[in-house]
Amino acid sequence: MSNAPISMKQGDSIAAYRIVRATSSPNTCALTTATTDVIIGVTLDSANSSNQAVPVGISGIQKVYMNDTAAAGALVMTDSSGRGLPAVANTAGVYVIGVCLNTVSATGTLAEVLVNPFQLQVP
Repeated sequence: MSNAPISMKQGDSIAAYRIVRATSSPNTCALTTATTDVIIGVTLDSANSSNQAVPVGISGIQKVYMNDTAAAGALVMTDSSGRGLPAVANTAGVYVIGVCLNTVSATGTLAEVLVNPFQLQVP
């Protein structure tokens, strides 16, 4: 499987290293705004104007802007602004972007995340 990013349009300004979801418009992404948004990947660059193309990493190891501290090995979900947070493992319906590969000890730090989006299922 290739780790090459895909190119998507975006409707708003999106900063680099933010978690995104697909929108109802073809080939368009937007920031995730809820833990239940279906995650498609993470932006690899900034896009500052409407419909500008932005590369989106959909697999492999990608950088994610974190809004909290996280331990290496933690699952990473999104906050309401496309930033990463440690996932709450007992919450059904939450989408996870992947696994944090390094310890993040400060908010506003980039984490290396093995991207493999999925939805948490709680028995």
